[in-house]
Amino acid sequence: MHPRALLLAFSLLIPWHLATAAEHGGHADAAIKSFGYCSQCHSLHPGVNMTGPSLAGIFGRQAGTLKRFDRYSPALVNSSVIWTEASLDAWLADPTRFIAQTYMQIRGVGDAQARADLIALLRLAGPDGPTGVAAKAREMVRSDLKDEPPERLVRGISVCGDTYRVITADGLTHPFWENNLQFKTDESPNGPRPGSPVIQATGMLGDRAAVVFSRSEELTSVIKRNCLTQGETGK
Repeated sequence: MHPRALLLAFSLLIPWHLATAAEHGGHADAAIKSFGYCSQCHSLHPGVNMTGPSLAGIFGRQAGTLKRFDRYSPALVNSSVIWTEASLDAWLADPTRFIAQTYMQIRGVGDAQARADLIALLRLAGPDGPTGVAAKAREMVRSDLKDEPPERLVRGISVCGDTYRVITADGLTHPFWENNLQFKTDESPNGPRPGSPVIQATGMLGDRAAVVFSRSEELTSVIKRNCLTQGETGK
């Protein structure tokens, strides 16, 4: 066979081999396990962006161009990289070496077989969502915050000095040191109802929590500086 024909045949074989390795071979479990680490920041489902963008339909996509994701580094946006087996392999091996000043500051996947397994899994995550083995990969699932019980629904927040007091719909008041209370927003379909922020525990001892709002504008309407009712002098 002519060398060019052989090269072409080999290049056409690679995607099939990778996909079938994750679909049918002994590497399926390894591929799913490899994605377990990635799933902390990425989803295989379209439109589900987390810390990082959705990986659905990543093959053939130019880096930094996914619509509705606004947290790309300028370095990635300006890289002109097209995601292929080769570029993904280089990226996974060492992201900061492949694209300097990327926001993805993680240690690369040093094992070549692990990278091949992971790339095979990504190939099965098309624009319409994961298929085959990729559909079995476990992902982080955000809870639906629209129907929370009264003890988690926030009706008001007062602040005085270094103390926040969160009043929940069951009538109880929960004091927190200012450094132990976080404020978040969730505008996704799973986020809280407008005007009904939700408090979530973030520490095992109950001394740390996060209040999740449906949008940032609610923070100023819900959080009020009030020392008089607490018998405190404030700052």
